[in-house]
Amino acid sequence: MGTMDDSKDELRLGELPAISARVAPPESPDRLLGLFPKTAVGRVIAVVAILIVFGFLGVRLFTNIDSETFHGDESWWLYYSRFFAHAVRFDFSNPEWTSDAAVDQPTVGKFVFGLSLGLGGVLAQAPTERWDFKKSAEWNVADGRMPNHDVLRAGRETSAIFALLAAAAVFTIACRISGIPAGLVAVLLLACNPLFLRCGRRAMPDTMLLFFVLVGVDLIVRFVRRLNAEEYARAAWLAAGVAVVGALATGTKLNGAIVFFLFIAAGLYVIVQGFFGHYVDRPRILLSVFAPPASVIAGFLLFALMNPIVLLHPIDGSWKMLSWRLQVAHAQATTDPDHIGEAGEPTIGERVSRVWTRTLYGERKPENHVTIGRWDIFPLDFMVFVFGMIALLASEAISWAVERLPSGRGVVILFIMATFLATLYWLRVDSPRFDRYYLFVIPSIAIASAFFPGEIIRLSARLPRPAA
Repeated sequence: MGTMDDSKDELRLGELPAISARVAPPESPDRLLGLFPKTAVGRVIAVVAILIVFGFLGVRLFTNIDSETFHGDESWWLYYSRFFAHAVRFDFSNPEWTSDAAVDQPTVGKFVFGLSLGLGGVLAQAPTERWDFKKSAEWNVADGRMPNHDVLRAGRETSAIFALLAAAAVFTIACRISGIPAGLVAVLLLACNPLFLRCGRRAMPDTMLLFFVLVGVDLIVRFVRRLNAEEYARAAWLAAGVAVVGALATGTKLNGAIVFFLFIAAGLYVIVQGFFGHYVDRPRILLSVFAPPASVIAGFLLFALMNPIVLLHPIDGSWKMLSWRLQVAHAQATTDPDHIGEAGEPTIGERVSRVWTRTLYGERKPENHVTIGRWDIFPLDFMVFVFGMIALLASEAISWAVERLPSGRGVVILFIMATFLATLYWLRVDSPRFDRYYLFVIPSIAIASAFFPGEIIRLSARLPRPAA
């Protein structure tokens, strides 16, 4: 009899590994309200801190908006607002829809700036031609290519609003992976970053693009968390949201398609971790496999609806837009006044050196885009970023070991890697005229750099830890 009981005990022990070791996260794993302090005083302090940090960013953006140095591309985008006037009149037979101005950039940014100028009552005063970088500023002004004060201010205020929205998306992402303190630190770093502020004061769609991309990242983080919570219907809805936001990002600038690449990478990450963690629930795997490509297809259809040249000729129109941007990118090294005569494109090593110096290692100078700068021989931006990345990777490793789940932190790690790789790909010219090409890595650096101090503050204040 004792032998039978012993054999049953041995059988039970042998079966234990087959039992799911997964620790289910709490309900509503992506609700930010659950990350606030539990006491009324703590909640008031948190709300006041959020208002102060965003107020500081808003003041820095709007106070010096008129004194920001004019960039010729502002003329281009304010000129593009004419497409909004065509769309409002349903004038889709206008030849401009198939001109080089239509192929040069997608329509979302054009429509947003057109709407902004329309609401400000200055749409009719938009530039009649685009800025010619081969001619002098005096010639461009005389030829009507310089936006007047009212038009330029309306466009710049639009960018500043999207800069605030992008910062709110960064705050949300940082909160989801660490908590309220990390979100506040991340926004504070953006408010002190010269490139983020500069792009936020220009009538160009860079902060608009950044906002849509960051919202896409947030939706992908929530998608993974809904899979962890086995809320598959909600995960499917979030995948649909990624399709919409990805289409808006790509419809602003073609490099907004990074949202879809990140979604595919996140799906693969969930699948790989599931096999290693022995958690291969069928709906989870099916959504991870099919939701990203379905999102890409739906996003392309929405992109086509927003761009008449693609809607009329899906393959040919898409290729025209893509090939045009590739040609423009290739030609930038020879058309930029600071780099005329340079032969060939920079090597990978040169690009790595540029990103390293401009965003992490260099001193606080006009040509660099670091946030903190250096103290003696110590590159503070790089040090804080490395500490944050180590803590972020360690936190994700702990989630793998303890919870047997890929967390939203893993998605953010993929996003940080993707932004650096994308920047290395399209960084062909290191010039003040093209400083916006470094913008994509600035939120990534802020989120990573805020993680370690945010965790210290959260643990010290005994605030809740976000779910996986």
